[in-house]
Amino acid sequence: MTAPNLPACLDFTLHWEGGFQNNPNDAGNYLYGTIGGGPLIGTNMGITPRTLMSWLDRPLLASDMRDLTRETAAAIYRTRFWNTVYGDSLSAGVDLMGFDHAVMAGPHYSLAEIGTAQAASVDAQTKWLDAERMKLVQLRLTVPADGIFGPVTRAALSQRPVAQNALHILYLGQLQEQYYRRLSGFTTFGIGWLNRLRARQTAALNLMDEAHVSA
Repeated sequence: MTAPNLPACLDFTLHWEGGFQNNPNDAGNYLYGTIGGGPLIGTNMGITPRTLMSWLDRPLLASDMRDLTRETAAAIYRTRFWNTVYGDSLSAGVDLMGFDHAVMAGPHYSLAEIGTAQAASVDAQTKWLDAERMKLVQLRLTVPADGIFGPVTRAALSQRPVAQNALHILYLGQLQEQYYRRLSGFTTFGIGWLNRLRARQTAALNLMDEAHVSA
């Protein structure tokens, strides 16, 4: 159980989401989730108009979004995102990966990728992991970081369960990157999405390491 990680995960997400913004090129800022779909309400701390309207259970005013408090945003994130991806049951690090991606992509997509990663064996993950992420695994194993999964890396990985957990987090990150790259908005927002993903992976690995040290 990793419920104690929720505050850290919330802090990460709120840092990246920032405060109120109403970029007209972002479909999520419109009431009905499409560009030009209803009034331009904006988002605050990452909470979209549709999410806030559903939470308040009444027609949404522009002032509702501007006046949104951190406490309300946190309650929404816990109920609609953290609980939906079963954050309390995810291992340290995977909880942040699943939660923050759910905020960006929706809980349904995040759950699907968590399931895909969980179903993949260590061999499958090493087979499909890209070279840059493999280098991160190799650095943890203190083997040559050439991005190639060969016999030296295989032998070291088999002896290091914590490194296998890191591999799992990075493989999940790769699945999430593939999701972002498929979106039509990637040309406009892709650099920011990938920067956030890299920061998420780093923070997730730190949470994993902290849990291992305290175990």
